[in-house]
Amino acid sequence: MSRLLSKEKRHSQICLQKIPVSFIICCCCILSSVTNMKWFYQHEQLRRIHSTGNLLTTINSSISQEEESIEEHMESSNPITVTTPAAANTTVTTTTSHDQRRACHVVIVNVPDFHHEVIESTALRFPLPFHKFNCTTSKPIIFDFILYNNWFGILDIRAATRGKPKYLNESEFWDWNTYYESYLQYKVFDRMDGTKVFFNRVLKVSDLDENDGIDARIDATCDINRMFIRKMIKDDRLFCVLHGKCDRCKELHHERSCYITPMWPKEQCTFMTIDLPKFNESELVSTNSSGSMKICVFGSNRNHTMLSNLFAQVPYQKYNATFHVGARVTRTLSQVYEASGVDMSKVHIVSEKRYREYYRNVARCNIYLPATEPTEKPSHFPTGIRKLTGSIPQVIAYKLPSVMHMELEKIYHEHLVGPVEVYYDTFESKVKALTRMMDRVSALATET
Repeated sequence: MSRLLSKEKRHSQICLQKIPVSFIICCCCILSSVTNMKWFYQHEQLRRIHSTGNLLTTINSSISQEEESIEEHMESSNPITVTTPAAANTTVTTTTSHDQRRACHVVIVNVPDFHHEVIESTALRFPLPFHKFNCTTSKPIIFDFILYNNWFGILDIRAATRGKPKYLNESEFWDWNTYYESYLQYKVFDRMDGTKVFFNRVLKVSDLDENDGIDARIDATCDINRMFIRKMIKDDRLFCVLHGKCDRCKELHHERSCYITPMWPKEQCTFMTIDLPKFNESELVSTNSSGSMKICVFGSNRNHTMLSNLFAQVPYQKYNATFHVGARVTRTLSQVYEASGVDMSKVHIVSEKRYREYYRNVARCNIYLPATEPTEKPSHFPTGIRKLTGSIPQVIAYKLPSVMHMELEKIYHEHLVGPVEVYYDTFESKVKALTRMMDRVSALATET
């Protein structure tokens, strides 16, 4: 039997030797092509099913990979610290969800090189109709971000500074991204609606596919993005953060747009952008404060002639008060304050562009002056376009004692949690209001 087998084996080898090598290669190519065609046909069938279905029900493989990555991050950081917008120091331990549906996926877009302080609150507070999405809220909602870096050097995009940055690391996006990677990325936080948010990645536009199972896209500065507003009419996945009155987007106000001030009817969606960098007590101890009372005015386009005269008239020597003036452009401010006769050793003019460090300077203030008044900035009041003044979220977030115009206090009365003194249109009332607050802060410091 073994001889017969060996003979048959020799016969097959001889036959193979007679077959040309080119013919064998050709057969292999045909077999490979058939296999590839079969795979391509299956893939094409799946693609057609995905593309013809509603985009909201699309479950792309990239989402599965995203969820696997998120689960790995969750497993590697158990328990996860969850910070609620209402109580920044609350911690809870997350539990594993048994819901087999995919996690909801939201993308926040911010085209210009400003309004980065709005992004965190948008993720935590913007109300979304998750009941309409084909996803589960029992899992943390995945939030990705498409920001200024995508358009830097390509399009003529507005920047925060008067002169556009020559390099990306000179932009305000750059330092916000550093803050994001250090304090938010791959962490879970409570949203105001009871769901949870997972801060995922800052993406490039090329990383995002329209078929990636995205449930919602929120533009954090959509009132300057006319293209986005036009698209909103046709795509009900698009949502909008409005910073002021927007005549060309009236039809979008009630359903998929939110304002960031309370100066709107009750039925209109609004939220406050008060989710700013958090600090522990040791981070707020100033090494060069010398026990002084720190009075702050931060922001652009303030009336520094009036403010310098105000500082000169209050009893700053009595309370060892120092005045901290912050703006993006500060080159002429020293001259303005010197002209008022105020002791310049008590005046600190700063231009802090680092995102978290800027807010640490704010959080250290003992008294804060928004310096926003109806006669000088009517756009920030109900008679104007009802824009938010950036100082108000800071006063609310850090519970700062503040001195502000009576009309400004009326708008945000329900949100202000720190002590407030108000003034009217006269300069004399401003001096009296700031002096009263200095008395109150001094008394509180004495009690503690």
